This record gives sequence, C-alpha cells and structure tokens, in this order.
Amino acid sequence: ACVRIARAPQRTRTAQYDVFAAVVARLLQNRRKTLRAVLRVGWGSGAADRVTEELGTDLQRRVGEVGPDELEALARVLGPPQAR
Repeated sequence: ACVRIARAPQRTRTAQYDVFAAVVARLLQNRRKTLRAVLRVGWGSGAADRVTEELGTDLQRRVGEVGPDELEALARVLGPPQAR
C-alpha cells in the first residue's frame, strides 16, 4: 500500500494573534462546558449577548465543538479574557 501525505494549505495568522491565543487558551481550559458558561466566567455577563448579537453563535454548544474560523471570530468580538 502506498500512503501519500498532502500538506494542508497554510493558514494566515490573525492580525491580533496574542488576543486569539489568549481567547483559545481560556476557552479550551473549559472545553466540556457550554460556550455560554465559559463566556460568563471569562468575559463577564454581557459577553454572551455580544457574541449572539454579532455572530449568531449557538451558545448551548460545548467549546470543544467550535472550529478554527469560529474561534477567530470569537476572539475578534470578545477581546482578551478578564484576569482571574
């Protein structure tokens, strides 16, 4: 059998990579919780409303179900998480 490995196309880094990395890190620390619960803890009570209004994201999904493009959009809307 012959196996061929193809390199995925290079993704460009978001302009605010540090913010993106901080958002992803905070979200994935709680990947088994719903987006709504993680947003409340990491960004305050108004974050869920901002995300729903700007992105129309289903906040009942678990964080582990969110794809890379949606993570980038969340980072753009949310900004860096609050300090714990």
